[in-house]
Amino acid sequence: MGWLGLGEEVDGFVSTTSDYGTARYFFGRYSGGYIYKIKASRNLIDVSKTLGRHYRHKSEYEYAVKDIPMDQVMGWYTFSLGGHLDGDFEANDDAFYKKNAPSLSSRKYNEKYGGQTDGGAQNSVAGFPENHEAWTESPWKEISPYKSKKAKNAREILKE
Repeated sequence: MGWLGLGEEVDGFVSTTSDYGTARYFFGRYSGGYIYKIKASRNLIDVSKTLGRHYRHKSEYEYAVKDIPMDQVMGWYTFSLGGHLDGDFEANDDAFYKKNAPSLSSRKYNEKYGGQTDGGAQNSVAGFPENHEAWTESPWKEISPYKSKKAKNAREILKE
């Protein structure tokens, strides 16, 4: 399993946000593309809750995800070069696939995601650097990947 870090390293997660304004802000840095509306489910990790007080970007309403199945996508907005909105929201539904790609209709939004919520905090994927103070605090000290290494070092020192 990958780790959700503090932004210093590539962690294998896709960064998403629950705030359209934040998505537009980050999207404005790039040229052309899509902003997808994704239905919350257990695969979305709440970054703020996972990293707690050590997370510096709470206003980004960030969620991290490893994989987003196409049937979890409710629809999208299309943007042209320069970040200009091209048309209305396009729903990921039967009408879209009938018009554009009939053979891919199994990818349409699936109502099974209705009523689901995000996965909340997932402390086991917090990717703090080895000597970060968070590893000495709850809830991370109980699951620190460096815990056994420190214990081993202590045993070696006592043998000397």
